[in-house]
Amino acid sequence: MGCKLSFILKREMGDEDFDKFRQFASSSNSKLEGDKEQGKISIKISFIGSITGDYNISGKNLFIEITKRPKLVSCVKIESEIKSFLKENDLLE
Repeated sequence: MGCKLSFILKREMGDEDFDKFRQFASSSNSKLEGDKEQGKISIKISFIGSITGDYNISGKNLFIEITKRPKLVSCVKIESEIKSFLKENDLLE
């Protein structure tokens, strides 16, 4: 049931960019544990449940492995939402 996602960022994620990533998690009533290199993320989706996973940032590469998600939420939908956030914050290549 997992999803493995990878994104190429415009630049290496600095402290300010990581703060935006953290705000993305908290704005959706979610939780981000870790630093700008690796950690865990849990995203709550109203009426559907939670998505949990691990992230790893190496240089300009962002890897996210979703380890738990509701059956109704596709990997494509999750990837689309994350990609949209990255574009909105000028982080995506």
